[in-house]
Order: sequence, then C-alpha cells, then structure tokens
Amino acid sequence: MGYMFGWIRKREDKENADIKFKTVRRSAAWEEPAPAYRPPPVEEPIIIEQVEASRGPGFMQNILIKVKKDRLTKLLLALLIGILLLLLFLAVFGSRGTITPIDSGSPSTPRSPPISISGSTPVPKQIIIDDTTCFAKLAVTNQEQIRGLRFTPTLGANECMLYIFNQPGRYAFWAKDMQYPMDIIFISAGNRVVSIVENVSPCTQNCPTYQSDDPILYTVEVNAGYAENHLIDIGDPVKFVY
Repeated sequence: MGYMFGWIRKREDKENADIKFKTVRRSAAWEEPAPAYRPPPVEEPIIIEQVEASRGPGFMQNILIKVKKDRLTKLLLALLIGILLLLLFLAVFGSRGTITPIDSGSPSTPRSPPISISGSTPVPKQIIIDDTTCFAKLAVTNQEQIRGLRFTPTLGANECMLYIFNQPGRYAFWAKDMQYPMDIIFISAGNRVVSIVENVSPCTQNCPTYQSDDPILYTVEVNAGYAENHLIDIGDPVKFVY
C-alpha cells in the first residue's frame, strides 16, 4: 500500500512536472517579440499605361503633344505681343521722319512735339544765312507749326518763318492752303543748310510733302525765289540773332 501510494505520488509529480514544462514552453512561445511591421510594397503608378489601356494606344502621347503645342503657341503669342509693343513704342517715340508740322489733317502723320520756351528764354529775331538776313516769325509750339504760313496773306521780301524742333529729325512739310509759293530751307543742328526745296506751289488736296534727307533742327520758309536770288546753297552757315 505504501509502495502503491509512493508510485502514485511519483507519477503525479512527473505529470505535474510535464505540465509545468509545457506551460513554460508555451509561455515562452507567447512572449516572443512580434516581428517589426513592414507595409506591403507600393507598386509604382503606371498612369500612362492605365490611360492607354482604357483610351487606346497613343492617347496620352497625343495629349502630351497637344500640351507642348499649347505652350509653344502661348510663347509665340507673347513674343508677337512684345514685338508689336516695341514697334508701337518706336512709332510713337522713335519715328521723327514723318512729322508734318504745317498740318494736323493727316491722321497718319504725328505732330512734332513742341519745345519749351519761357518768357526768359531768348528767341531768334533774325536769321543770317551766309550773308543774307531775314526777320523771323517763329513757329515753336505744336499749334504754331501746324498753322505755319497758311493764313498769312503775304510775306515781306525780307521776312521768313522759322520752325524750331525739340530734337533733330526728318520733318516733312507741305503747302496746303498756302496763299503763295515759297522756298523751304532745311538747317541741321550744326547750323548748316542741308537741303533746299524751291518754288513749292500752294495746293488744297492730295498735297505732296517735302523733307530733307538729313536730320534737321530748324526749317526756314521764305518767298519763292528767295534762295536763288540770294545765292543760298547747301552747306551755307546759319546764324541766329537774338
């Protein structure tokens, strides 16, 4: 009986030891650290391929070509606008060769900008071309240059009209609504005669214009025949008496 009890006791101890060993192994397995989380790999987007598959081959390529063309069109349009603005700027501020001081009736010809003369600024009273003197009527402001000699019924034998511009240029003149023929003498900024137009006849419509090939700063209008009678020639010096 005692042996039997002892055997049973040993068997129970062995079973308890096995259970405890299994429990320990099982606990160790449960307490193992979990592996670090690794997100699944993200596949690279294949937008173009997906669109090509749904829209047909070449669709995205055509879209890209269209976008490039639109960008090129915008660039060319901006370039064209820039060129037009530059041409407009040059036409307004840089083109002095088509100015007609005598008349404002021609919409295609801008007016000459007037020079600034105050009451204390001396103005020429006489003009000496070589050794010939004439008494000057001034056309300085824009309005005076537009009017010119058009409404002057006569001009004395030793009288002249002097046009003074604010900068050298190729200024054009005509004889619209004049009462008598005249000579036009063009004078450079260096006070030299650079061109002479003789016997310009009055006209009322479709009037021709006259201008110097060289830049001028002054123009003198005199009666027709004045230049020939006084032997005025290109290159003659000009003096202004104040």
